[in-house]
Amino acid sequence: GSPVFFRGEWEGKSYEDKGTVLQYQPEKMLRYDYFSSWSDLEDRPEHYQIITSRVKPKGNSTVITLLQQNIDTLEKKVHSVQTWGALLDDLKKLMENR
Repeated sequence: GSPVFFRGEWEGKSYEDKGTVLQYQPEKMLRYDYFSSWSDLEDRPEHYQIITSRVKPKGNSTVITLLQQNIDTLEKKVHSVQTWGALLDDLKKLMENR
């Protein structure tokens, strides 16, 4: 039930996205709803996406699984896939260089 905020700047424009933690299992899973201030949609519950991230050990590695639900257009889905891919690549590099 805790609030979640994602604040920053993208291409010179400030943004604040938000959501609420729906479920949390330490070191295993985080599920939250998410509303993008850039979505061009009204801030209503049916316009929120559900993001679920899971982590699971696999030998000397960790497997991260992401699920994003309620994406309303193919264009937004493609954008999400690209964004998550870049984020996961950066996370992998960061962890490998520790």
